[in-house]
Amino acid sequence: VALAHGHIVQTDGGGTLTILASIWSFTHFVQHPRLRTAMIAGLAFGLALTTKLSALLLLPTFVAIAVLVRWKLAAEQRRTLQFTRLILVMAACTWAIILIVYAPHWSPAPPLEPAQAAWLNVPLWFEDFRLILIPPDFFKAVALLIGSAGAGHDGYLLGQWSPEGWWYYYPIAFALKTPIAFLALTAGAFIVLLRQARTRGVEQLVPWIAAAIFFALAMHNKMNIGIRHLLPVYGLLSVGMASQLAPLRGAGRVATLVLIVWLAAVSICAYPFYIEYFNEFAGGARNGYKYLLDSNLDWGQDVKRLQKYLSDHHVERCYLSYFGVEKAVTYYGIQYTTVEATEAHNLPQGTLVISAMNLMQPEWSWLREQHQPIDRVGYTLFVYRIGD
Repeated sequence: VALAHGHIVQTDGGGTLTILASIWSFTHFVQHPRLRTAMIAGLAFGLALTTKLSALLLLPTFVAIAVLVRWKLAAEQRRTLQFTRLILVMAACTWAIILIVYAPHWSPAPPLEPAQAAWLNVPLWFEDFRLILIPPDFFKAVALLIGSAGAGHDGYLLGQWSPEGWWYYYPIAFALKTPIAFLALTAGAFIVLLRQARTRGVEQLVPWIAAAIFFALAMHNKMNIGIRHLLPVYGLLSVGMASQLAPLRGAGRVATLVLIVWLAAVSICAYPFYIEYFNEFAGGARNGYKYLLDSNLDWGQDVKRLQKYLSDHHVERCYLSYFGVEKAVTYYGIQYTTVEATEAHNLPQGTLVISAMNLMQPEWSWLREQHQPIDRVGYTLFVYRIGD
């Protein structure tokens, strides 16, 4: 997942790094509550929020970390009043980062028409407190994020579509998109942790607690469009498993090394199809479209391969139903005619290329049921011969 999305110009990679940094700095702050650590924690949280808004999920994580650390501290070390003041310092530093990033756009947002607010699913609080929600672009993004998470998004799972999502979407996606070696390492490290949980330090417990909270909150999200939203979980699990497996000796150490080598081999063999990767439980990337779509498989990334395929097979023009940016198709000089499912029945003879994301839509069921693809371009484009 990191190899698939870490290099793409989007917020997932940077968000993962800043979220992990924020968790580490907050843990350090709670263990050593001083002005300096409070400021560092606040700055890190501000960077996380301005990099990726899903960092809001850190708030319940912070509460859990604070409870854990304060519970482990001796009673005489608890200074609730001082800690509360330092929390305010942390919040002020977070706010300062947000203001700096969004400067100088601090004017209140203009009012929304009721119909537009309803269409965007903007929460009532955004309209009620619009004049004091500064910077407005940040709170607008928060409002839209909350609205979209609650309203949902057309998601695909195991051959079914739903705008409401499934609570078990991310567990299934995690089981199918994660290399088996990584799953085994995670399970082994968790077993080691359970055996000695009471003697483990805060630093060893926090990654697991944070990963569990992040995962649980993601399951509540109705926007089921990609395992990439769990990238922070992968980072936390990597830290957690390293803390448990690194000290092992004997057979445990050998098993860990074998799994690491296996994981490295899988990563190398998956090149360059990292977005499309599915593990052996799913039957590999070739069968991935049967289970998950969208950023789990198909982001229109095979258009360059399509240009080469059409050239190699001397196809001058094709019918195309493409899930992606149309400019990418024209950039590579592909001659095509866009087709919809309703008109594809009566097309003259020719070559039809359709993205997996479109092919699995209900309106294209007739194509799946009545025809077999003659070829595949990468793992996301299906090629059909149609017409008389």
